[in-house]
Amino acid sequence: MSGRWDGLRSAGFAVQSIVLGAALALSYLLIGPLAHSLSGTPGVMAAALAAALCFVGAEVGLFVCHRFHASSVHYFGPLAAMLPRMGIPLIGGLLLQKSFPALAPLGFLFYTLAFFLVALSIETLMALPAVNPPSCSSPITDRRVT
Repeated sequence: MSGRWDGLRSAGFAVQSIVLGAALALSYLLIGPLAHSLSGTPGVMAAALAAALCFVGAEVGLFVCHRFHASSVHYFGPLAAMLPRMGIPLIGGLLLQKSFPALAPLGFLFYTLAFFLVALSIETLMALPAVNPPSCSSPITDRRVT
């Protein structure tokens, strides 16, 4: 599976943004009908707001990762990106629901968590560098017994 993601890890910000947006759009195609069946049109709008909130957080996180990628502290990028990646969707979702109590019965926080998990998994696969497995050959196993 790592072979499929290797090209995306080295791709630019625009390509990774498109992939992230496509993943969230596909997940919205799955969650949208559920939101409609549970709450009607207001539920679909709440799910769209949750998806947009998670998309913004993930995009800012990707941007931060790309800013640190070329520097000598490239490992700091994924760590620094965690603040916007988690803060914007989760804290923003809590603040929106607190400001607009009508979002609570629509399941807004549940939709936010669902889209957050999708965005987090896709972004993590694209942001973290690939780790090569250790080689199986060692001086002990390469010796031939004669």
